[in-house]
Amino acid sequence: VPDLVGTVVKPLIASLFCGGAAMISMNMVRNNLPRLVAIAFSIIFAVVIYALILLILGALDRSDIKLLPGGKNFIKMLEKLKFIK
Repeated sequence: VPDLVGTVVKPLIASLFCGGAAMISMNMVRNNLPRLVAIAFSIIFAVVIYALILLILGALDRSDIKLLPGGKNFIKMLEKLKFIK
């Protein structure tokens, strides 16, 4: 039986926050920056929010983070910031 909360619900919640962050950041910067810069900024901001929400919800663990390029360094940084133990 798959873990529906871990594989569906938590990423869904994070994606809702991601979409909201993209809309809010785009509305904030679209009049102050060139269009492509505003879009790039909003996408990057939304990705960061998505990752933070996944960490806060516990949807990512050490083994997931280790798979990322520079994952070991990222784990050390997250430990210092007390996002993971």
